This record gives sequence, structure tokens and C-alpha cells, in this order.
Amino acid sequence: MKSIGVTSALLLTFVLGGLSGLQAQVRPVLRPSDICSDQTGEAVATFEDAGLEAAIRAALSVDADQDLTCSMVSGLTGLTAQSAGIESLVGIQNLTGLTRLNLPSNSITSASASTPIEVRASSNAP
Repeated sequence: MKSIGVTSALLLTFVLGGLSGLQAQVRPVLRPSDICSDQTGEAVATFEDAGLEAAIRAALSVDADQDLTCSMVSGLTGLTAQSAGIESLVGIQNLTGLTRLNLPSNSITSASASTPIEVRASSNAP
């Protein structure tokens, strides 16, 4: 009978300890139009377009089951996604480190964002 009490106490400690660990991992999830700079680096950035999000995940080597945090997406400096079915750039305002963007053969119809994005044309010609 004494071993059952000890086992129960250990199980209860394990369960309660596991729950407190889960609470520490809760991160705010932003809407695609929200701005990361208004949040902590561990807030989760989201994107309106699944193709855009997939391209960002691929560029950062982040699996679909992992959160894209503001600190992650702000570190991305280049993004190329040819024929990715991208229609919206809403959420791209959080890619604050982006210096190269190449999205050929996509049908972008929505580029509204909460923060202006500076776009500079570049050419490969000398």
C-alpha cells in the first residue's frame, strides 16, 4: 500500500510539472496584418497566403509543425518562390531583414500591409 502512495505522488508531480512547462511555451499568435515589432520575438507570425508561408518555411528550413516566430522571420534576408501560387503578400511586413525578393510567375493580387515596404528594382545587368 505504501508503494502505491509513493507512485501516485510521483505521477502527480510529473503531471503537474509537465503542465507548468506547457504554460511557459504559450506564444501569442499574430494575425497576418499584425506587426511583429509590436510584440515579443517569440510571438508567432502568420501569413494570409499558404504559398507564401510555405516559401518562407522552406527558406528558413522550418517544418510545418513548428511555429514561425517573429525572431525567425525577421532574420530572413532573401526569398525566392517561383510559380508557388502566391496571391497575397499580407504578412510580409514582418520580414524586416529581407533584402532580396524574387517571386516570378505568381498571381499576386493583394499586397496590402500595415507597414510600408520599400521596393527597389534591381537588374542582373552590369
